[in-house]
Amino acid sequence: MRKLKFTSITQRLLPALVAAGILMIASPVGRAQSVRQEDEPRLLAQQKTAIVGSWQMTYTFPDLPPPFNTTQVLCAFTGDGIFLSSMQGESAASEDPLPPATPQYGAWQYLGGREYAVTYKLILYRLTTGAFFGTAKIPLRVALDRSGEVMSGSGTFAAYDADGGLIFSVGFTLHATRIKVEE
Repeated sequence: MRKLKFTSITQRLLPALVAAGILMIASPVGRAQSVRQEDEPRLLAQQKTAIVGSWQMTYTFPDLPPPFNTTQVLCAFTGDGIFLSSMQGESAASEDPLPPATPQYGAWQYLGGREYAVTYKLILYRLTTGAFFGTAKIPLRVALDRSGEVMSGSGTFAAYDADGGLIFSVGFTLHATRIKVEE
């Protein structure tokens, strides 16, 4: 077995290296881990509500012919999980392809990361009489980009008659931008 030989330089350096290691562990950089752990609940809360605000969305329906293949939507996500929106064509002057609709009401939920689930409904009614025609249900999944100012996702628009029978269902993609205050 070989015996380690401590020179005077090694004997002077070893305590200095140990002291430097202790200082690094005790320094703010070493403590940053605990600060990050303390901030986790706040950061998670911020992530959960990052979707809150008003948005302008474009829905694209690849299986529908123009002019029915795109529609504009203005919507708002509230801090307590409520979704409100108004869709282009909801007060249409005809019943082609569907009768007019009410504004949309629904709920949203945080899924994790930057993803959210949304489900909302609207009521369809006869243009001339205002009589109840049916409903539509729109479940969708969306994700915010890293900036939190752009959203994308996909969903399904399903229309039901007054008895709850499916009239038709069509998938769509969406792209949205946050509406910001301008001065």
